[in-house]
Amino acid sequence: MNKTINDPIDVFNEIWTLYNTRYGGFETKGIDWKNLYDVYRTKINENTSEDELFNVVASMLRHLNDPHIQVKMLNSKRHFYAGTIGNIIEDIGFENMKKLFSSRPAVDKYFKQELSMLNGFSFAWLEDGIGYIHFGEFGNYKKTEKTMEKIISYFSSSNGIILDIRRNIGGDDHVGKLIADCFADKKREYMITSTKNRLVHYCYADKKIWSIKPKKNIKYLNPVILLIDKTTFSAAENFALAMRELPHIKLVGDTTAGGFADADWIPVSCGWEVCIPVGVFTDKSGFCWEGIGIHPNYKVRTDPTKPINGADELVELSLSLIRNSKKE
Repeated sequence: MNKTINDPIDVFNEIWTLYNTRYGGFETKGIDWKNLYDVYRTKINENTSEDELFNVVASMLRHLNDPHIQVKMLNSKRHFYAGTIGNIIEDIGFENMKKLFSSRPAVDKYFKQELSMLNGFSFAWLEDGIGYIHFGEFGNYKKTEKTMEKIISYFSSSNGIILDIRRNIGGDDHVGKLIADCFADKKREYMITSTKNRLVHYCYADKKIWSIKPKKNIKYLNPVILLIDKTTFSAAENFALAMRELPHIKLVGDTTAGGFADADWIPVSCGWEVCIPVGVFTDKSGFCWEGIGIHPNYKVRTDPTKPINGADELVELSLSLIRNSKKE
């Protein structure tokens, strides 16, 4: 039986207003938020049930095409994701999505020995003196710095590295910058971030220009292939913005998820919570990739929900690219 909810119209207005005052992506995406209000407000009345209201709110937010946007009922009875992540959940279900993001993408047949695990990083040698590194999120800064020192030292004699950020849920952008610094040849700008002014539409504050720069004790300048796909999300995409600036790095795979800006969880009076991206993140030129995703240098269309059985096309192409770069 559908549960009733007190004042469904007030709750709808509350959620619409929260996004109206906080969401930073309306201008860059050309979205008429007031028009969406007019369309979806007519779909509810004072007798609308909680489940019905949730469906209407989700349908309205789906137009923003932003994988950071989420709505949760009390006790996580229902959980909606917009954008690419929402599409994956619709295909395979929420629990299978969690399993997908917690698993490593590359298959074991490519590794010359058992994978080493260190602070969330998986790494091993591949054929032809090529290293492989995968990590599923950008976590603790100090642990990551120590881990990268050890891994880069471990692969110091390699001919190249395949760096895999498929199935990466993001995290701390400062950690992503730290990792990118380990591959930097010189200081290079890669991203501009700002936060929406809640009082003035299309006005943004706290502008920051992000740059990568070489680290004194960690530096890797041999060829690097960065593997990306639609499960490369949030801070992982901002990391890809940094890595694509480096001349010895190429991106291989599919377009990323298309969700870059930082987001806040905000409670709603009915007991729900909404997640709202509160800023605008662009590349160094000022172009915003929200809802689009980063395009690779070498496009390989993949379905991230399907298991990789036998050959991993992205790994095999990457091995060939590194081998060919060695011959040049």
